[in-house]
Amino acid sequence: MIRTTLGWARAQLGSAGEGLTLIRQSLAGLAEAGSRVAITDQLTRLAEALALDGKIDDAVITIEEALQANPEELVFRPNALTCRGDLRLKVDQTQLAAADFRDAIAVAQKMQAKAWELRATTSLARLLTKQGCRQEARVMLAEIYNWFTEGFDTADLIDAKALLDELAN
Repeated sequence: MIRTTLGWARAQLGSAGEGLTLIRQSLAGLAEAGSRVAITDQLTRLAEALALDGKIDDAVITIEEALQANPEELVFRPNALTCRGDLRLKVDQTQLAAADFRDAIAVAQKMQAKAWELRATTSLARLLTKQGCRQEARVMLAEIYNWFTEGFDTADLIDAKALLDELAN
């Protein structure tokens, strides 16, 4: 799993090819060992790295695999659904993307996973803003954002705050 995280980080920093190699090595090791632990997360990271490498079709296929790989492992499902929504936006499937974001929010709320809920809500709010539903976007994003009392220097909270500021104008 360390290779997956390293590969994902490398892809995020602009070395998608190198990142993909590391993630695939990690997945091969898991398959050899017969391990299914965190497979949803591992495949989601692979899908994100594929998208960063411009391989959107492969990323969509991979995120579908992630969502099917271990359905009982719910902990990573909200993030995988958010990723699928983001990918669907890239191929102009806005309604399906919105449904993914809403599903991710619902699963995260059920699990009381506020970080996953924030990420999915930010993506949905961004989509709603593009569709002209600024007030709905602002209200829903403010509700989850205001739940947080710390961690305001994290990427997700910074992103949410920037969108809230944009929606306030």
